[in-house]
Amino acid sequence: YGNEFYVARAVRSCGLPRNELFITNKLWKSFRTADAAVQVCKKSLKLMKLDYFDLYLVHWPVSITEDGWQDINAEVWSGLERLYEDGLARAIGVSNYKIHHLNALRRSAHILPMVNQIECHPGCLPAELIQYCRQQGIALQAWRPLGSGETLSHPLLRELGCSHGASPAQICLAWCRLHGLVPLPRSRSEERMRENLEFSHVALSPQDMERLNALEDVGCSGLDADGRQPD
Repeated sequence: YGNEFYVARAVRSCGLPRNELFITNKLWKSFRTADAAVQVCKKSLKLMKLDYFDLYLVHWPVSITEDGWQDINAEVWSGLERLYEDGLARAIGVSNYKIHHLNALRRSAHILPMVNQIECHPGCLPAELIQYCRQQGIALQAWRPLGSGETLSHPLLRELGCSHGASPAQICLAWCRLHGLVPLPRSRSEERMRENLEFSHVALSPQDMERLNALEDVGCSGLDADGRQPD
């Protein structure tokens, strides 16, 4: 996301040893060969003055609307396998992959993705994909776990926040946790960051979860691996 220089500066100045930090980077969708994947990762490591990434992800799959999508995705993934085998990435995974992308990858992969990072929040629940990844032993991360302003201002989120003494954002994070996802919230506000870290007191009931799961198309980004992708 164009922030490698600033993340690197923060890593060097934070005073924490490297093994206490978990640093993730992604391969942009325009790089479509194994060699490109390896070289881009090495370039990022050099820029950030790091020996390895804790997690390296393919940002988007090639859409099934494009000819040869299976072969291109397999080629890119073979580059990430090399990064893992060479110790330049401690874990490798994908982002925004659907079930058909993962099934196709399984046919050629020597190492299955360890992580799939997907959009997930109340109002956006890809239940079949979550179940599939669990069955395959693929850890799930949730990007945009707070949805949008539409999500956070939804009457149900406000109601549950009041009943649990929590903010709507904390309700979203607790919901993600109960679905077995690692939420990745972001904020420019230090106060919001602290609030996001302090959601462990929120104990949603099965009834709460059922009501949240029933929300549909609330605060969704509209991005889709086989439809609209970021430029």
